[in-house]
Amino acid sequence: KTASTPTTSANARRLLDECATDCAERGFLLCAEAFMRVRANDAAGADVLFGQAVDVGARFKDRNVLALARHGQGRALLFQNKPAEGFAMLDEVMVSVTCGEVDPIISGVVYCSVLSACHDFFDLRRAKEWTTALTSWCDAHPDMLFRGECLVRRSEMLQLQGAWDDALTEAEQACARLHERSPARDAAISLYRAAELYRLRGEFQKADEL
Repeated sequence: KTASTPTTSANARRLLDECATDCAERGFLLCAEAFMRVRANDAAGADVLFGQAVDVGARFKDRNVLALARHGQGRALLFQNKPAEGFAMLDEVMVSVTCGEVDPIISGVVYCSVLSACHDFFDLRRAKEWTTALTSWCDAHPDMLFRGECLVRRSEMLQLQGAWDDALTEAEQACARLHERSPARDAAISLYRAAELYRLRGEFQKADEL
């Protein structure tokens, strides 16, 4: 798994340096460091690191590293207000995901991230397209645990398509995964989406409770 904090990232880098072995895993480490740059509002710096990760993935012909890194490049471009270039790169990565070229865990990460990007940029057409394309993929990987936000975005798309029962199922799954350490934002959007679907179905008491 990719590192998620500066400390774990530094430990991972030290271990790889001690091994003195060039390997595809360095690409995952670069991606983790790049994601931290994004969180620090350094999109340009993140783009450089993602580019280095792409080079590592290409050198070792590792499709998982390539997918994660190119997806990161796309998100970094969006962060720099370059939607045409950013979504073009995300589309390319999503093709590799839907074709089954990428392992399930990385596919899930990319899918959730692309849906989030579509939501942020109000790209309804793209969100519908990729949700439809990946429905069969999700059915084929029932054990994959998506983040609450990803389930909420799927619920929104299903609701817009008129599949209210399926939309409610996704929203309820998002609510079921909440716990005391869940970010307030995840709790809010999950509960709101489920409440809105109950309201549309005329179940006003449940909606009010949520």
